[in-house]
Amino acid sequence: MKDIVIFPSGGIWCKGNLHTHTHNSDGKLTPEETIAKYKELGHDFISLTDHRKYIYNKHLQSDDFIVIPGIEVDLNPPGKNMCHHIVGIRSKISNKNYPDGYQFTQPEYKDLQTVQAVINDLIDHDNYAFYCHPVWSRADISDFIDLNGLTGMEIFNTGCHLENNTGYSPAHTDEALRRGKMRYIFAVDDSHHNLNDRGKGYIVVKTDEKSEEGITDAVINGRFYASRGPEIYEFGIKNNEIYIKCSGVREIHFTAYEPRGRSFAGETGEIKYEASCAVNEDWNYVRAEIIDSNGYQAWTNPIYLH
Repeated sequence: MKDIVIFPSGGIWCKGNLHTHTHNSDGKLTPEETIAKYKELGHDFISLTDHRKYIYNKHLQSDDFIVIPGIEVDLNPPGKNMCHHIVGIRSKISNKNYPDGYQFTQPEYKDLQTVQAVINDLIDHDNYAFYCHPVWSRADISDFIDLNGLTGMEIFNTGCHLENNTGYSPAHTDEALRRGKMRYIFAVDDSHHNLNDRGKGYIVVKTDEKSEEGITDAVINGRFYASRGPEIYEFGIKNNEIYIKCSGVREIHFTAYEPRGRSFAGETGEIKYEASCAVNEDWNYVRAEIIDSNGYQAWTNPIYLH
């Protein structure tokens, strides 16, 4: 098996949130206030994904803080106590992009193809799309697994977690990854600013430069991890072993399908900074999850082996 390095040496780490709301939809703060709050938290980039509104907010971007256009589209099947929320983030600056201030017209929901048409439209306008908070949405895996073109899914959503403990979705995430329908894992805030819901779910990308193009390239190519606090420095495969190096944590788990992966959890509370184990040739993919002494997690994206 060839060696795989997810985070190459060189470049810079940039931290950001790809799901946030302002008073342009149902958020409490203005875009200016929202960005000021995230700058205070040490973030490097954000996407203001207001419901059904694609607003560039270009005037709020600076050399030290990148604002990437995005949108959240919500669709509600009639007669069901569930919904589909899709976030779209600009993947490339082009003449195919939605215009600044674009108002998305919510279509009449007929069946799952209504959702698929929305995803297709986002992609056609040079965005990548990911599925939001499936537990909060009360969506079973069967409700969305037939969708195509999604880049990934939220494994953690701060707002949903604080609102009613519906923000954590590892079972949905692994089921989607196992089916090969999505590849990447996102943690987000989904801030509406009614709660202390900022800076608790984010991604960290390894990029050559702090720019929209650099950050987006890192996301599209999987050079990022999702986190609630812990840091990941290295992840990959070397000499047929999966390895990770990270900030001090109490648990390191390699989640694999199929068969199962392996965990390293100290019985006496010792802190771990790295772990490795042999790669099983029958694994379809393997990803890592680390948990610090406060119970906060970070997640790598999966490495697919077949």
